[in-house]
Amino acid sequence: MPEKSFKIDQISAGWIMGYISDGENTISFCASYLSNFLDDLMSGLIYILGRSPRDEPKNSFRVFEEPAYSIWNMGTSNEQFVFHAVTYESQKSDKEIENKTVQIETEIFLNDFIAEMQDILQRFGLYGFRSEWGYEFPLSLFLQLKDIRDKTKLLTLSEKDGSDNLGLEYCASSFEWECEFFDGLIPKE
Repeated sequence: MPEKSFKIDQISAGWIMGYISDGENTISFCASYLSNFLDDLMSGLIYILGRSPRDEPKNSFRVFEEPAYSIWNMGTSNEQFVFHAVTYESQKSDKEIENKTVQIETEIFLNDFIAEMQDILQRFGLYGFRSEWGYEFPLSLFLQLKDIRDKTKLLTLSEKDGSDNLGLEYCASSFEWECEFFDGLIPKE
């Protein structure tokens, strides 16, 4: 197995490149800004782990690699994430150029993924990430995945009566806890 099951090699000018690998098979990605790769990937992971706040399935998404594109499907089986990507020559062609499946133990992948996202935040910062990638870093999705991995269940939603929202009820999370979480990401010297 490679050093990491998930790695981002480069983020630059609206492109994000890296791989997911189980040591035998590797799915590489070179996603353009036409698809929000990290947002889609994190939403899919949260959905297949059963923690998505909405019922809509998010375990399948497109990755635009210009001119090629891939369709990714994700699931779980026997405590493993299963990633399947089919890459097509272009949006105008249904000619397959690659079809790969990768299976990685859930705990290993979550540890590698979260470590890589923490490294991305340290390297780029929030503003730098936005500047290079073209989308905001998916903070709330990242928080959810870290909460799932750590089994803390601290990231929860509570219903508010709406008295401060023109009478419309709404859901809220604890911004105080979220700030404490990010304080833990910054290395102490």
